Amino acid sequence: MKQLIPTYRFILKKWIFVLILGLCLNAYPVFAAISTNINSQGVLSQSDGSALTDGMYEMKFSIWNCDSYTNTSCQLWEEEYANGDGNAISITEGYYNVYLGSIVPFPYTLTFDVPYYLGIK
Repeated sequence: MKQLIPTYRFILKKWIFVLILGLCLNAYPVFAAISTNINSQGVLSQSDGSALTDGMYEMKFSIWNCDSYTNTSCQLWEEEYANGDGNAISITEGYYNVYLGSIVPFPYTLTFDVPYYLGIK
């Protein structure tokens, strides 16, 4: 009986060693790509405050470095979601969800280190 106890201890130590070794080998860094898209969510309503009817809608998003949409030189980026392209945005109970940059990538000059304005049409 006394000889069995050291055998169990040896087996237990062996399994603990294997477990720790396995955890150490799996602790390598993960190299994941940085997302190049920005998620935008919102609620659209009619002029009377009721939710927009469910369906597919054409929308245009743009990023500006000034608050005047009439000054086109301030527009830095634009992306359009159109029915003809099959990229129309689904509106459900007035809510939309879109990933900006998924159709037209953001230019490298758009560094997001200063405040910008998001235009939605």
